[in-house]
Amino acid sequence: MVCFKASQIALSYPHSEELAGKLDGFFRHIRSTTLPSNYSSSDSSNTGNESQSQLVQVKIMMDPNLSSLTLSNSYTCPMMVTNTSNPSYPSSLSNNQMMIQRGIVCAGTIVIDYVVIVDRWPLESSLSNIYHETKTGGGGPFNVLKDLRSMDMNLPLSIVGFLGNDDNGQWLIDDCKKSNIDVHQLHKTKDSTPTSYTYVMSVESTGRRTFFNQRGTNALLTDIHFDFNHIVNKKHCNLFYLSYLTVLNELDRIIDNETVAGKVLKQAKEYGLETIVDFVSAENLLYSKIALLTLPYVDHLIINEIELGFILNQALQQATIIEIEQAARILIEKYHVQRTVTIHFDCGAVCISRENDQKLESFIQGSLCLPKGFIKGAVGAGDAFAAGFIYGIYKKWPIQERLSCAVCVAAMCLSDETPYGGVKSIEECMKLKEIYQFRILNTTSRISDIM
Repeated sequence: MVCFKASQIALSYPHSEELAGKLDGFFRHIRSTTLPSNYSSSDSSNTGNESQSQLVQVKIMMDPNLSSLTLSNSYTCPMMVTNTSNPSYPSSLSNNQMMIQRGIVCAGTIVIDYVVIVDRWPLESSLSNIYHETKTGGGGPFNVLKDLRSMDMNLPLSIVGFLGNDDNGQWLIDDCKKSNIDVHQLHKTKDSTPTSYTYVMSVESTGRRTFFNQRGTNALLTDIHFDFNHIVNKKHCNLFYLSYLTVLNELDRIIDNETVAGKVLKQAKEYGLETIVDFVSAENLLYSKIALLTLPYVDHLIINEIELGFILNQALQQATIIEIEQAARILIEKYHVQRTVTIHFDCGAVCISRENDQKLESFIQGSLCLPKGFIKGAVGAGDAFAAGFIYGIYKKWPIQERLSCAVCVAAMCLSDETPYGGVKSIEECMKLKEIYQFRILNTTSRISDIM
């Protein structure tokens, strides 16, 4: 219940001070407007000297993310306020007046990528030709945030990571600032450990890439670098993305039958954050165990078929769609992912869901059939897919729409040789499905054979 009286706002809600500030503008409108006849004061202290426009008691129902407010039957906030019985009531109020907009925080592997375009991948001891190379930021958190910023200029975005006290570290901080990404929790080391960097060797004709990584400061990122009070109460984030597990040495560490990453994710959930995780396509003797001890604290897992195989100790590159579905189900049933498991591959994606405590459901989405010459590089395509899916989670879209968005954003990413330079606004990304057709995926088809 929220009671507006003169200049006072009183409410019972965990973040009452912040909310009261955001409702200030709404209160001013309440005082200056003749309210519809179906509103009446129930305040016994009202002596009649205060008109309805000065004293009103309004029931407010809030969603868990505080992304919208619904007032009675006729007032909907924050974007539109509708009142058929009183046309003089303002039809729209600013976001700043009416809401605390929730945000997305991404954490983990942050690198400098040196993207090197070559004519072919050479055999050992042989030579290939370098066409050109580009320096960019990279790593899951950085790429996803850059994609999200391109998709939506108004999203509140934050990043958490550990950088070297060097030029590359400063380059990443400056680039985030230019993209209006909060860098409050981009920490710098006090020793000589370098910012992590990767040589990305990308074959021009296929877009296939191979990675040579110096882990640097990423190996030192641990639980002390995460301030969830700031993330939730200052930046108002409600989605927490962490990647890439199995190459974050300290977060991958197992202590008392729990990974440090699991501890971080557990804390995130205790603060009310929805957790999203990605792994890396690199062998690790503890890959499956790290997954087993971490996934119970994960709401949404987004990985490719290679990473799925590493977790389950299976080779799935030649699997059929139905085999991918069955394997993904295991990650919910036995590894205890909480809500969705999404597996993406070149020709599309599969999502297994038990959102809203329902029985497991399966969703399949083909990728876009792109014309020859469209693909300039595949660096960052998996992260772009994740960004599209995360955007759908943020917008509370149905799963099929999340998948459609994910493959469209991934396709847009392919139009540029850098990890995120190809991604455009969400409207431009989604227009691709009006131009190109989705692949048709049959459950018995092998994912490696679908063209």
